[in-house]
Amino acid sequence: MKYRILSIRDNPEYSERAIDWFASKWGIDRLEYEKSFNDCLTKNESLPQWYLAIGENDEIIGGCGLIENDFVDRTDLFPYLCALYVEEKARSHALGSKLLEYARTDAGRLGFDKLYLPDV
Repeated sequence: MKYRILSIRDNPEYSERAIDWFASKWGIDRLEYEKSFNDCLTKNESLPQWYLAIGENDEIIGGCGLIENDFVDRTDLFPYLCALYVEEKARSHALGSKLLEYARTDAGRLGFDKLYLPDV
């Protein structure tokens, strides 16, 4: 399976499609993603960050984000990896681990030495 992983900050032309895609996958109001994507694109801060896996037909086949807080009480720990999702047709190709590695590497570039997952 051919795909590429990209950052929304570096590829803002994908942001509207990505907002709709994440909202549909996680059942979270589109406005939550819209605010986070807007912060990603307009604030000169390391968080939030959003990443997409784009298939050979320019369709979104996976994605995840790095955010400061994923609805948890431990605001002293960040960044949180959030919203990791891979389309069913793209599974069994290690795409989830590739997205995680991409986010982890980018987090390191941004000065973070750890990623956190919410304890749900």
